[in-house]
Amino acid sequence: MKRYLYRVLFLLLIIVPLPGVSYEQTEEYAQKQAILNERAARFKAETGFEGDITYNYQYMKFSQLYGTFNDIHLTDPHDTISAGCAFDKVLLRITPFISAREGQLIPSIIERSQYIVSKKWVQKINGYSVHPGGIISISFNIDTQEFIINDATVDIPNTPIPINISKEDAKQIMINEYRKSDDFNYRITGSSREPSIGYLNLSSDGAPSLYRLYWSMGIYLDWYCIDVETLQVYHRKALVECNSYSVKD
Repeated sequence: MKRYLYRVLFLLLIIVPLPGVSYEQTEEYAQKQAILNERAARFKAETGFEGDITYNYQYMKFSQLYGTFNDIHLTDPHDTISAGCAFDKVLLRITPFISAREGQLIPSIIERSQYIVSKKWVQKINGYSVHPGGIISISFNIDTQEFIINDATVDIPNTPIPINISKEDAKQIMINEYRKSDDFNYRITGSSREPSIGYLNLSSDGAPSLYRLYWSMGIYLDWYCIDVETLQVYHRKALVECNSYSVKD
């Protein structure tokens, strides 16, 4: 009987999973942390920034900064010209440390509330937007007199991409793919958006370097994308994880 119990206990030890090691405890995390800590120290030394910096470990960059610059001040946050000048100075100061390249950031108007004044820049490459990401915003907390910087820009070169398919042809191909899918609903075939073009990241792991230019369109509950250069079609089913794509030649 004891021998039987020992066997059962041994099997349970094998079957019951041991607690997993969190990412923060891995060697990879420690290495990335060291690199980003060194980069943050250099950033503070070169820019005169004092405050907190949050990291994006996937993209190996800063995601948010909250603090002050020793020589950039916003004494009248309600004055549009004064605020605009301060925000432009901050952007110029942090440009060497963000992913967007020269000429890719398009400014928007200054927005304000009772406590926050902010300005946003949208990243565009040769006129095409980026998703996910493609935005950097700089805000000023009136109460604490601190800047808040959120960087969601990505590293995409300014190299022009050949557009080997028109919007009309791309739309027809995506509609035809939808008609062949298991989710085709003949009663609402016209329920679709017009195709839009932009840089998307369709990789399953969200790798930073895999942004490509696509025509994309939502049809009913599905989403279709066509690579404008290779003409590969990507299909994402609704109600699944964003990176669940199937590829059709």
